[in-house]
Formats: sequence, structure tokens, C-alpha cells
Amino acid sequence: MLQRVDITNAEVLFSFPDSRTGSLLLIVVSIPEAAPWDLTANLRAPILVNMKSRRAVQVIALNEEYPIRHVVFPEDVREAMKIAHMTEGEL
Repeated sequence: MLQRVDITNAEVLFSFPDSRTGSLLLIVVSIPEAAPWDLTANLRAPILVNMKSRRAVQVIALNEEYPIRHVVFPEDVREAMKIAHMTEGEL
């Protein structure tokens, strides 16, 4: 069950006392099966893992500074990937 809780940076550090030395920041990505070049990353809600305690929390930013669906590849790379995919299908 999801629960909205407003926390401060100090509270995150309290929950993760070794956050500067023993933490891992994970970004959730979405890879469409039919179009992997449209890969997006959720930059607004990363997952913070304390490796020592094996505890994790998804930190959700309340502002819109970071997008939920950030397009990872620039347009030229996405186009090249599409062309390569189409070419593979012809072989």
C-alpha cells in the first residue's frame, strides 16, 4: 500500500546513516518491447538503497523539476536504432 509521506533531506540521511558511503541510487526505466529506442527513465522517483542495512525507499520529488518519463536517447540515436532494427528485420 502506498502512503504519501513528506520527508526532508535530513530524514533521508537519518534513515540511511551511511548514505554517502554505502548507498546505491537506482533509476526505474521503462523499455518498450517493440521500440527499445523509446527507453525512458523516471528521474522524479529514484530508489535509494542502503547496502549495509539492505533497506530501500523510493524518494518521490514533489516538484516537477525532474520528469517521470525522461527520454534517454537523443533523437539522432533513436533514429539510428530504428533504422538498424528495420535493417535487421530484412535479413
